[in-house]
This record gives sequence, structure tokens and C-alpha cells, in this order.
Amino acid sequence: MKELRSRCCGILLLAALALIGCHDSGPDATAPHAPVLNVAAFVTNAAQAALGPNGLFQLPTESPNANEATSARARQLALAWVADIGPQLRGLLEREHGSAIDFSSLMPCGRPLYATAAFEPMAPDVPIGIRRPYGAQWIIGLCDGHGVLTVSLAVSALTTDVETDAGHLGPSKPGSGSEFFAMGVPSSWDSPVGLSPERAVAQMGAALGARIIAPPVLIAASPTEAYPQGALWRLDLEHPLALKTHSGRAIAAAQTIYAGLGARVGRLIAVSDSELNVPLADQPDDIAIPYPVYTNRLSGTDSNAARPVQWASAHARRLQEVPIRFELAR
Repeated sequence: MKELRSRCCGILLLAALALIGCHDSGPDATAPHAPVLNVAAFVTNAAQAALGPNGLFQLPTESPNANEATSARARQLALAWVADIGPQLRGLLEREHGSAIDFSSLMPCGRPLYATAAFEPMAPDVPIGIRRPYGAQWIIGLCDGHGVLTVSLAVSALTTDVETDAGHLGPSKPGSGSEFFAMGVPSSWDSPVGLSPERAVAQMGAALGARIIAPPVLIAASPTEAYPQGALWRLDLEHPLALKTHSGRAIAAAQTIYAGLGARVGRLIAVSDSELNVPLADQPDDIAIPYPVYTNRLSGTDSNAARPVQWASAHARRLQEVPIRFELAR
């Protein structure tokens, strides 16, 4: 019998967090009545060159790292997740989505979104189930038979050791886990991370009166701060702006901003027109992650006896140019 995987698919991730889901070039599945966006009005010529003939940004279709899963593989894993795991989470996902979900009709839809890691790669001797949450993620939208975006599935880009057989997931390997994280999609979302890159650009450009000079880049959320669906779009502005955070902190010259739900994702907060995030002044350089190491069973003991446990510690080192803690601004 296959090992039952939980929503985040790995007890190693739960232990770590105790301290505190074929490229489709079509549009993202959109929420009902999603507005038509005139993205070109909010970008410079350099950014406009990244828009395809359908008016959508031509996002990365593959990982830049050879040791990561391809977008096609992430979609295969998503289909196997739908078959084996999704129905087990029906109650949770339907509450988040706001209505019943027909799991038999769910299919990957829209563009797979590659969220680039905010941390340096960890040492290979750290269990893969610990490394995955701090690495890059493929965020896959799952649509029902009517084409409605229903579930957002994060598939760790480091999920290269999970086999599939006839559309089903193979058994977990020792030290594994944290392959997937799923959320039901509220009706206000037009993307598996809440905001499509086009919506992020149009909303921020209109709100700030500033154009964006480069294509949006999706930055993976730190697992200490948000669910994977809290990944934020990094937007580089044409000129610096004076902003003020909701806490009252003044920012004299912000030229890079971040759009999305961030740490608020999962709290049933609908996407609004004010998803502007700026980095906190204090950013950690390193995050310590203790995790259990199970030693061999003691000789002569009963085979069902609990294995002795020791604890080890890994370190996730933040990329210096990538913030992981944010606050809302206006």
C-alpha cells in the first residue's frame, strides 16, 4: 500500500516547521469575470518585448538548473497527485475553494509557474525532504471539467526521485517528503499564486503610476514565512518611488516591489488591488533547521521497538539579493 502523504507530503517538513504539485503556452485559467488587462500600458519597451502575441508574458518554461524537474515532469506528478492524494484532502481544499471539487475531472491548466529559490542549495547530505521547501517550486494550476481554476499545487522542483506508474505515485523513499503542497483556489484568483504576472503588473502600474522595466520574476516563499502559493512577483520600476508601509515606515526610494498575497495566503483573503509588498528592513541571513535522524535499531531488541532518535541541524542560507520577509505598503 502506498504511503499516505499529507497536505505537505512529508513529516520532515513538519518537524522543521515546528520551530515556529508538457508546457502549455495558453493563458492561465482565470477567475470568473476576470478583467481584460492592457499590460502594454504599464511596461517600458524592454518589458513589452517579453509579451507574446496573446498579450501574456513569456515566462520561463524550464528550470535553469539541470538537477531540477522539468515543467512537463511537474505536470505528470500533478496528475498523479490528483489520482492518489487530492481526494484525501477534499474537505480542506473544498473549504478553501468555496465549493465542491470534482477530482475526477481535474487537469493541469494554464502556464506552469516557476518560482525561483530564495536560498542557496543545501548540502547534498541534508535529507531531500528538508531541502525541498527551501528550493525552487513549480506552481501548477488544476482546473475542473468546466475550465475553472480550482486547486493550486506546488511541486518542488527537487522532486526528481519520485516515480510514477500508470498515472500513480510510487512509494516514498527514506528521507523523502515535502514533494507537494496543495491549496483550494478562491474565486478571486486568476493564477495558482493568486495574481497572474499580467494582473500584478497592471495593478501595481495603475496604483503607483510607474512603469515596469522588466518581465516579472516569481520568487518562491520561504517556508518559515508563507505557503508556497505565497510566492511573490518581483517588479522592477522605471524610477524610484516614495512609499509608506502599513506600519508607518517610510521608504524614500523604492525601485523594486513585490506583488502578491505573500504571508497572508491560506487565510481565505481574496486578491485585492493592494497586494503591494516591500522587504522588511531586517532580513535573516541564515535559517537553522533541526531535523530528526533515526539511527539503526539496537541489536537484540524487538523489531517493532521505536528507533533511537538523534537530532541534526541544516542551514538555509538566503541569497543576499533576495528578501524573504515583507510588509504591505501603499
